[in-house]
Amino acid sequence: MPAFLDLNTWPGRILCLFVSWLLWYSFDWLWSRYSSGAKVRKLRDYIAKHPQSFTALAVSCVRDIEPHVRKFLDESKETQGIPLYHVYEQSGLDQDHEWHAFYDRIKKEIKQLTDGGAKRILLFVNAPTPISIKVGSILIPGPETLVYHFVDATYRPIFLLNQNSKLS
Repeated sequence: MPAFLDLNTWPGRILCLFVSWLLWYSFDWLWSRYSSGAKVRKLRDYIAKHPQSFTALAVSCVRDIEPHVRKFLDESKETQGIPLYHVYEQSGLDQDHEWHAFYDRIKKEIKQLTDGGAKRILLFVNAPTPISIKVGSILIPGPETLVYHFVDATYRPIFLLNQNSKLS
C-alpha cells in the first residue's frame, strides 16, 4: 500500500481529512441547493393560493423596470393584480447626497409596505450593488422576501430572505 493511503502516516491522515471535508462540503452544497429550490417552489404554490398576502417591490436606478415587472406579474395567474410598489431614481447617483436620498426613499417605501401589513414581498432590483445590499439589510428582519433576477428576458425567483418564517 502506498504511504499516502496509509492512515498510520501523516500524509494518509491529511488525505483522509481532505477527502472527508470534500465529501461533507459537496453534500452540504447539494442539500442547500435542493432545500432552497423546494422552499421557492413551496412559496410559489402559496402565492397561487393566497395572493392577497403578497406585495411586489421594484427598485431601479437609471432604467425604470416598473413596466416590465408589472407585465411579468400580470402574465402569471398566481401574481396577477398583486400590488406593486416602486422606487425609481432617474439619475446615475453621482453625488453622496443622491445615494442617501435614494436609500431614504427605499427605506420609506419598505416601511409603508410592512406597516401596511405585507407579510411576503416579491423583490425586483435593478440598482448598483451598494443599494441592493442596503435593501437586503432593511428586509432581513422583516417579512419573507422572494428575490427575483432578470435573466434570458424574464424574471426568475432566485432565493428567499427570511426563509425561516412559516407559510401558513
